[in-house]
Formats: sequence, C-alpha cells, structure tokens
Amino acid sequence: MSRPLKSVFKKEHSDEISNHSVNPVFSEVVSAFMSRRRFLQMGMVAGAAVSFPYLVKPENAFAAKANPSALSKAVSLGFTSIPVSTADTVTVPEGYIARPFYRWGDAVGIKGNLPEFKFDASNTTDEQAAQAGMHHDGMAWFSLPQGKENPAHGLLALNHEYIDNGMLFKDGTANWDLDKARKGQNAMGISVIEVKKDNVGWQVVRPSSFARRITVNTPMQLSGPARHQALMKTAADPQGEVVLGTMQNCANGKTPWGTYLTCEENWSDIFVKKAPRNVLEKRYGISDSDESYRWNEVDERFQRR
Repeated sequence: MSRPLKSVFKKEHSDEISNHSVNPVFSEVVSAFMSRRRFLQMGMVAGAAVSFPYLVKPENAFAAKANPSALSKAVSLGFTSIPVSTADTVTVPEGYIARPFYRWGDAVGIKGNLPEFKFDASNTTDEQAAQAGMHHDGMAWFSLPQGKENPAHGLLALNHEYIDNGMLFKDGTANWDLDKARKGQNAMGISVIEVKKDNVGWQVVRPSSFARRITVNTPMQLSGPARHQALMKTAADPQGEVVLGTMQNCANGKTPWGTYLTCEENWSDIFVKKAPRNVLEKRYGISDSDESYRWNEVDERFQRR
C-alpha cells in the first residue's frame, strides 16, 4: 500500500541556549565530581539494574563499584556485535529476530473500542485516541501479576514523542482546523498495553482491562505539594488541581514502587506568544510562531497571552 502524503517531520532546532543566567549548568556540576567515562559506566550499571534486574546480580553491581573491570561483565548481554551498515532495514545479531507488534495506528486494546488502522489516513480523531500514537520512544516494563518477576506477561508503557501532519491527514495541513489539531494531539502522549509472549512471539492482548491511552488532553489530578501551587493554576483551573495531558514524550523512567515516569521534551515549541514574553517564558524558549504543529492557530490553550 502506498504511503500517505509527504511527511512533515518534527522541526529541527539548533542547540539554542535559553538560560542566560550565570548559574553552573548540569554538565559542570557532574564534571566536578566524576569523569564523563566513569559517569557513563556507573549509569550503565544503574540502568541495567533497573531495566533488567534479572541480568545484573546484586553482587555484580557491588563488585563493579570496587572493580571497574567488572562493569563489562555486569552489563553484557552476550550477543555478537553488528557491523556498521547503511542498509535501509532493521539488523539484529545472529540468533535474534525483530518483529513489530505495536505500530502506529494499532488498536491499544480498549474493550469495545478497537478501531482498525486505515492506510489512507482517514481514521477519525476519536479513533486515533484508541490507537497507538506516533513515533514510539521511552518505554518501561511492568510484570504481571503485580509484584512478580514475569518476563513473558506484563504491561508495556511507552511514549509517543512527536507527530507527522503529512501522514495523519489525507490532505496534509490544508484546510487546517481544530479537529485536525485534536487528531494530532491524540497521536502524542503515552500508551499502556498488555502484552504476552507465546510460541509465536510477543502479542498485544486485546481487549484488556489495562489498556489505555494518555493524550495531550487527558485530565489528570494533581497531588502532593504541587497541588494548589501558583505555577499549577491555569485559566481552565484557577484552583491548581487539574492539568491536561502530556506531550512531546521522550525520555522515561520507572520508580522502585512501580509507577511510570515520562519526560516532556521541547514542549515549549508548541506554545506561542506574540506579546512580550516574561522571564520564565524566555527561559523556557517560548517562541512567537510554530510552523510545525500549528495547534495555536485553532486551539486557544496553546496561545500564550
């Protein structure tokens, strides 16, 4: 099947400096305590211990602190390296296979709401809210049943970082309106899917009581010390109790107590303010235009005043 209209990829920005204070940047703080190589080595051990606890034994992690040569043993997965290649394909080590099982537009698995992906870009805004978002990024594994280490059944929480308007709509960005912006917003955010491994491979469980999508417009209750704080108050909720959604989801994390952390990257690109910007808005890099997503043209939420 043919690919939809030309993709409009995420706008690339130069590495602009928006923090003009004299405060030390994070890299300077880190370098004061450890070398870059040592920082990366310890990060590899810590990351492997959190993401793959069955690969890194506690005694190996402790040994790595005392003996740097133990680092390679602690994080090695034991496969043969792949030569550098320019081939337009996914290449995996000998003995491994790669097979997509949750693609953009695949149904998340919400009971009674399992829309099929339409290759002509005619899926509706509401259908996209029940389908996988675009451009998967950070993800984390949560074993089922909860509290048990199970490598063959669990929940996968994953980010959808950005969107391509040229692939979301039949006519691209022509005839731009709020419904198109909403569909794009529904293609960002987070998916939570239930997955199982069988004799064939990994499968998404559909329907699943765990399946859900969190989009740019999903209402979320604030809790803890952030609730009611001045920076949490908006025109839509002057009490500072509810915020809407998450976007530009790139990096991620997983807490020891089993919750998913998602990190928003370049969120300030989407908000536009044509009037003079205050100190915080300048610090975050709020601009006076957005030629990529254009949500501000039809959705007042992204028009800073």
